[in-house]
Amino acid sequence: MEASVTLAGLDGAEIRIRVSGCTLGRELLRLARSQLPQKPGCALRLSLCGVELWPDESLEAQGVQAETGTVISYAYSRVCLLKAWNALKGHARDAEQALEGTTKLCFHNPINSLLGVTLPSTLKSLTFGDEFDQRLQEITLPGSLQNLTFGHDFNQSLQGVTLPGSLLHLTFGEWFCQSLEGVTLPSSLQNLTFGHGWNRSMLGVTLPDSLQILTFGDNFNQRLQGVKLPGSLQSLTFGDDFDQSLQGITLPSSLQRLTFGDNFDQDLLGVTLPESLQSLTFGECFGQCLQGVALPSSLQSISFGHSWNHSLLGVTWPSSLRILTFGHCFKQSTQTRLFGLDFDQKLQGVTLPSTLKSLTFGDEFDQRLQEITLPGSLQNLTFGHDFNQSLQGVTLPGSLLHLTFGEWFCQSLEGVTLPSSLQNLTFGHGWNRSMLGVTLPDSLQILTFGDNFNQRLQGVKLPGSLQSLTFGHDFDQICRESLCQAACKG
Repeated sequence: MEASVTLAGLDGAEIRIRVSGCTLGRELLRLARSQLPQKPGCALRLSLCGVELWPDESLEAQGVQAETGTVISYAYSRVCLLKAWNALKGHARDAEQALEGTTKLCFHNPINSLLGVTLPSTLKSLTFGDEFDQRLQEITLPGSLQNLTFGHDFNQSLQGVTLPGSLLHLTFGEWFCQSLEGVTLPSSLQNLTFGHGWNRSMLGVTLPDSLQILTFGDNFNQRLQGVKLPGSLQSLTFGDDFDQSLQGITLPSSLQRLTFGDNFDQDLLGVTLPESLQSLTFGECFGQCLQGVALPSSLQSISFGHSWNHSLLGVTWPSSLRILTFGHCFKQSTQTRLFGLDFDQKLQGVTLPSTLKSLTFGDEFDQRLQEITLPGSLQNLTFGHDFNQSLQGVTLPGSLLHLTFGEWFCQSLEGVTLPSSLQNLTFGHGWNRSMLGVTLPDSLQILTFGDNFNQRLQGVKLPGSLQSLTFGHDFDQICRESLCQAACKG
């Protein structure tokens, strides 16, 4: 005979659940969990007259009179770590109850199998340790699971494994190299990451339409012709070994970030980059010219490895571009253009973006700047190791705040107009020129000389705004007291 019981909380809240006398305590607990709010790290407890209900006994055997509408109390208690650990080791009488309320489990090496363990319905994140390498076909993963991460050694087939429909993130470790052909990936999956060992064909793999991030490890180097990438994909990352042509590949119209590893060196002429693309990153070996390549109008960031050394003439940069990076000196800042280690091309005829705030040249750049128009928005200008060109006749923008020279720069600054906005001036170790005739702006706050500088400062006017004055290793000149006071004012 079916009737109902009333579950009453300490806060006065009540719910009614239809049961019968033969309903087990475990079954009532599951019904209660489905109707009551879950609390992370807490387990739901049911009790009658102060005695907790046994999970494997019927309600009738425990004194519950369903036909009379018995009131059963419910409360939440913190998960007992010892009981949870024993449950995972297979030593607990009721593993499900011991783990209830757990939202995140990270298994380390002592846990090698989940056979016989009932994972809690509250579980959202499950991470296996590096030594875990057991089959999952007999394991029931909770329907609440959102994050599943495998460790270094895991290399078991997922064919026949039911991945929960709630899964958002799936990450494989370094040794995983099983094919995913025939594996049903959840329709909810948003992020799929492979470890460095995975190098299987993507043909026959059905990627869910929900996928937003796809990341391949270093060993992956498979053709993508015939592979359907989801239209929802926003980020696509290849590892260091990938060097396959993109000719004939349809990149998703939603793609925002495309990243290649170190070995990629394929011509992009004729490749259609989606208009949604905002970030394009190449690795160290990419050496293809971009003349004639249609860069998307939405592109905000392009990053090249240090080997790229092509002329910028004939390359159409989109008006949206804020970050253009050549080499290892890339910084996560906006509106920046960086020229890297091997870049040494003339800039005559190249139009720099009017939004540019930071311009950094790599170590091998040594070209004259007299015919170059530096943007009026520029705030930071940094030269690399080899730069040693005169700045006479060069117009430095009035917005410039920081000016830094590299190791080999040894040109005189006499007659060079330093911007009135300049706050920080730094010389490399090779500079050892007289400061007489050099007009330092009144805005200057920091002045730094390199190791080789050893010139007299008598007659040199240091700005009253100067807050920091640094000399290098070789400096050994007399500083008058008034000079030092002027230098350290403020």
